[in-house]
Amino acid sequence: REILENFWLKEQSHDSKILLAESKFEFKFEKWTVKGTVDRVEKNPRGKINIVDYKTGFDSDLRPNPAESLQLGLYAIGIEETYKLKADFLTYWFLIDYDIISVPYDFGKKKRIMDIVRETGEKILRDDFSTKGDCSKCHIREYCMENRA
Repeated sequence: REILENFWLKEQSHDSKILLAESKFEFKFEKWTVKGTVDRVEKNPRGKINIVDYKTGFDSDLRPNPAESLQLGLYAIGIEETYKLKADFLTYWFLIDYDIISVPYDFGKKKRIMDIVRETGEKILRDDFSTKGDCSKCHIREYCMENRA
């Protein structure tokens, strides 16, 4: 309850206009249908579009960087494909302490993001659910049966 009250109080001074909240997107990509739900899309007073993902956890040492976020990048693509809104910024809002990390969206990453969608879809079709990456940096490692950290 305290988190919600603090969020509401701080939100009163936030000057961006909410365009979408808890909004679904869906688009076709090759043989795949990509679906998702974005927490918030807003337009700031300068007319810039911001994709926001609320986070309720994460200690300050493990907070993800929005610039490296596949999730936020995919949200930006989904919002553009579905609502014709081009993201200017990607943002994580950490509700526990109202820390906001926002970075410019790099349109150059779109191809790499969609390559990952393709590669992941092909792996799923092959029943290949192997892990990859550095388990020590993974935010869900405590829930993973293949955790090597």
